[in-house]
Amino acid sequence: MRVATPGDRPDTTQGDRYRWTALTNTTFGILMATINSSIVAMFHLDLFRTRAFAAGNLAGLLSSIARGGLQFMMIIWLQGIWLPLHGYSFESTPLWAGIYLLPLTVGFLVAGPVSGWLSDRFGARPFATGGMLLAAGSFGLMELLPADFSYPVFALLLLVNGIGSGLFTAPNAAGIMNAVPAAERGVASGMGATFQNSGFVLSIGLFFSLMIAGLAGSLPQTMLLGPQVLGSLPPGKAAFLTGQSYFPGLISGPFGHGLRIVFTVAAALCVIAALASWMRGGRYVHAEQEDATMLSEAEESMSA
Repeated sequence: MRVATPGDRPDTTQGDRYRWTALTNTTFGILMATINSSIVAMFHLDLFRTRAFAAGNLAGLLSSIARGGLQFMMIIWLQGIWLPLHGYSFESTPLWAGIYLLPLTVGFLVAGPVSGWLSDRFGARPFATGGMLLAAGSFGLMELLPADFSYPVFALLLLVNGIGSGLFTAPNAAGIMNAVPAAERGVASGMGATFQNSGFVLSIGLFFSLMIAGLAGSLPQTMLLGPQVLGSLPPGKAAFLTGQSYFPGLISGPFGHGLRIVFTVAAALCVIAALASWMRGGRYVHAEQEDATMLSEAEESMSA
């Protein structure tokens, strides 16, 4: 971002330009210092001393990285390869890609409320950890799918992945909130949302980079045809090259290689998130812990 100042005018002297540059830099430095102090005030780093809070946020960050970019990968998989190979026009693939990904949403909607209710009774650790392991297993099985897969199998894996994400999200959020005092739950919620959103953003860059790296190693170098080459071909051959089957069939192999790399990394992140979730400990509620501590101190004082 660049801010226009009078120093940008052509009739401004060199000294004026230096003064305006110094003033702009000073103002920018004051602004950044103010923002940094506000961020420190909004982020209560002392909350990370609580194991349940730190482990829950770490698990949430890793889970967001594992799940965020994969949704884009699956959409590209459907729009660019699978749907055209099954007769869908390129114009209609965005709509049908969303429809065919509905099992992921259904699994999340079914498992989320149920896991939230169960975690209130039995604690967050078993459900959050189990959800991440289930998601890791679904990513591992997706590696075995060919580029032109059978949709019922794909839909089942999407459903399992959605159930795993739903099992994780509500208990993990409840565990984070229960780990902090009531007066700081607003700050804790904001910190958790920051980690989650940051994870989604990081995920897109990470998985697209992995996908490009996978494609670069196996993508045919002569697959891109310019307008001059297409114009010199007979109409029938040009229509075949720009049709629904040639490009998806050509890219399906390299894209599948990139997907296997992406799914492997996603599964590994889910396993690490499951380990972090398990490290949160048993059922922990901050108010109950304080009451138990006060009760034990009172009993010790009375016995003394």
